[in-house]
Amino acid sequence: MKTINMTEYLPSSTLSDFIQSYRFIESAEGNINYILPNASPTIAIRYRGQFAYRHTPLPQTLDPAIVTGITPTLRKIEYLPNTAALIITFKPFGILHFINIPLHELLAVTLSLENFFPASALMSIQEQLASAPSNKERVKIIEQFLVLYLKPKKWDPRIQEAVREINITHGNIRIRELIQKLYISQDAFEKKFRKYVGAAPKQYARIIRMRHTVQQLQQSPRNILDTALELGYYDQAHFTKDIKQLTSIAPGKISTGTKFW
Repeated sequence: MKTINMTEYLPSSTLSDFIQSYRFIESAEGNINYILPNASPTIAIRYRGQFAYRHTPLPQTLDPAIVTGITPTLRKIEYLPNTAALIITFKPFGILHFINIPLHELLAVTLSLENFFPASALMSIQEQLASAPSNKERVKIIEQFLVLYLKPKKWDPRIQEAVREINITHGNIRIRELIQKLYISQDAFEKKFRKYVGAAPKQYARIIRMRHTVQQLQQSPRNILDTALELGYYDQAHFTKDIKQLTSIAPGKISTGTKFW
């Protein structure tokens, strides 16, 4: 099987409130990456080679610099030979400090970064990343770029608390009870959540829950029913349906099969 090299770096203290990680992906021979449904917006900047979506009916070549919102289904990204890219994963609310768009408009959508940053600046960044001698230098380059566009903002603390609760419970939480706890109407809560997080609360929780489930299955293979009950599912059938809908792969094959990112 062809391999793909991935190295991950944490952001500096200046950007650690907004960015979760920087991930460098290098493919010498070409490969297809399987990307789990993602609860965090990402920016991808290709500085060598070419990549394309392969989960669409026809391969969809991607722009060199793109932003993708929350994605509720599995994606397949083909890296052609000699391709390298930087993937920036944001924390909840984080990307809104750099771009101005209601995040629900990015749900399951990929756009060129030229919609948000000057094309000349993006081209310069790609050239600098390509010529940098190491990934550590590339992190410095991208952080210098991001700081130029950083605009600190504040959000409704109730929405922040909701996101925190959903994440610490790994998505195994009743949204109605969460709303009651936060003393906010359901309509106001859902509108603000979609605008500032990028998906409906239940959809966001489902993605968080599924990602945790896949991680558990890959880290320590175990009885499927035991795993389902431990993660808050009522039965194995519901558990299997959820996983297959979001990944197209049965739970029993996840622990020993395809590598997900």
